[in-house]
Amino acid sequence: MVFLQRRLRAAIGLVTALAVTLSITLLPAFEAPALALGVVSPLAGLGAAEKTVYGQEQGGSLLQRVDRLEKDLFGRTQPGALIARIDNVQLFLSGNTGPGPSLAMKLNVLEWFVTQAITRDPLATRVKNIELLLYGAPQDGQNASLLDRVDRLVKLTWPGGNLDSAPVEVPQSTLVKIRLLTELNSKTSKQGDSVQYRVIQDVVLDGRTVIPSGTTGRGTVVEVGTSGQFGKDGRVQVDFGDVPALDGKPVPLKVDEKSTEMNRSLELAAGASMAGVLLLGPVGLLGAYFVKGKEIIIPVGTEFFVEVAKPATVTGLKVGGK
Repeated sequence: MVFLQRRLRAAIGLVTALAVTLSITLLPAFEAPALALGVVSPLAGLGAAEKTVYGQEQGGSLLQRVDRLEKDLFGRTQPGALIARIDNVQLFLSGNTGPGPSLAMKLNVLEWFVTQAITRDPLATRVKNIELLLYGAPQDGQNASLLDRVDRLVKLTWPGGNLDSAPVEVPQSTLVKIRLLTELNSKTSKQGDSVQYRVIQDVVLDGRTVIPSGTTGRGTVVEVGTSGQFGKDGRVQVDFGDVPALDGKPVPLKVDEKSTEMNRSLELAAGASMAGVLLLGPVGLLGAYFVKGKEIIIPVGTEFFVEVAKPATVTGLKVGGK
């Protein structure tokens, strides 16, 4: 009897262990496809597309909103189920629609050509602003789609109306020179503050511009330490987020070893005022550059290097003899 009880307990233990093992092994396999695909609700996808085009979500029924978005983008509504139509709009706006420059790239090139800057304003606003500068008035009263208006602007400004574009690999640690548009101050900056900056030198690889001068980026203050007694130094650390490449794809940036070396040379050229910039990099690399017992103030207009955080494949543009 005792023997049978022991065998029963052993069998129960084996079944329990097997069940736990199966739950650990199999559950991620069912969850992974949804996570990998980044599945979101159709309503959330539509709202994101509207923010890209108009700057905010629009009112009305779901069908009205989809119809309006398609008419503004393409000049007509598209066939198919609503969920497929929303997916097609998102793919179009992301540039994943096949060979050739995307709408985002065409608009970025136009804005760069006309204003020497690339903004993150809504798509419709950017098209109007470019038309104002080139024609003196927006062309939205002619029942033309945003796509047609952008193509017309490209033909007006670019030789032959064709953009010589091709895929380019952007290696990790590629240097990007930026100018701060937001002051960083260890006394007044707070965790979570937005940090604006602008690229001030074209990033050119394989003879093609991939990140043009004038592109704006947005980072976030992730840690702040004020100065204190016993020589405690002020400190500001920033996550530089990403900048859009010329085709609109995000390129993540950071301060690391290569950019730190370049910033050291800037410090020697600019004097002690550059010391605070080095606080933006990894603490282990930069301890010798802390200013003991002082607050760190990095003013608007300060220029320094960051670098590409991980490799990216983007579309580059052949510009003149570059």
